[in-house]
Amino acid sequence: MKRLLMMTMVFAVALMMLFATALADTPAYSPQVEAQKLAVAAMYEKYGFTAHTIGVFTPSITVGDNETRVLFHSYFLPSSRLGEYEVVIRGGEVTLAWSHDGKDLSAWQPGDPECPCWGPEQILAYEAQGLVDRDNWIKAYYAEGEAAQAEPSSVWQEMGLKPAPEAEGDLTRDEARQIACAAMMDVFGLTEEDTEDLYAGCEKAIMLAADGRRFREVRFADKFKGFSLLVNAQTGEVFHIELFAGGNG
Repeated sequence: MKRLLMMTMVFAVALMMLFATALADTPAYSPQVEAQKLAVAAMYEKYGFTAHTIGVFTPSITVGDNETRVLFHSYFLPSSRLGEYEVVIRGGEVTLAWSHDGKDLSAWQPGDPECPCWGPEQILAYEAQGLVDRDNWIKAYYAEGEAAQAEPSSVWQEMGLKPAPEAEGDLTRDEARQIACAAMMDVFGLTEEDTEDLYAGCEKAIMLAADGRRFREVRFADKFKGFSLLVNAQTGEVFHIELFAGGNG
């Protein structure tokens, strides 16, 4: 028992050191992750989202020549109530619009689930039902004829990622974890305290894309949310980061 306790303490200390080291430098980001960071910050500031509530949305990021758009949509909660959020980035200007802007939001901020417009507090009310009951609870809040939608294809599928052997020059798993941790905390505004209960893992194999790019896949999770990241194994750039919270049970 003492040995198990000591091993647990050693792991906890090592993980704290990992997070502290990761904060020292902000990683390099792909244009998509750069846009995602700005979009997340705008969602936090304007509508009061946090890492715990924004994870019910799947962001769709379109990078253009003159502007970048980030669309936040939930596929497993009633989109009729949550609506969609769109962030438009042009140069240094960031604008954010919600499809429910301009509607009566008197019951929105207090978190009344009967409100036709849902925000962070209603999402928390859904999650508070627990894994067993929330699927049944949520059915009452779909519009007539509405149902949960199928998730779009993931970046893993789109890029044709497959496990491949490590090669000389690839980032080590520890290096990838440090970079991914720094990105997770930076993009989603997490503190060291927020990360204390997160389990950090990194795939042993390299994930090889159809176009030849090599990535380290890194995951962080606790019982409420999970992060998945792709770090370019040759350049250290954080190519992709996603957060999933809530789920549909």
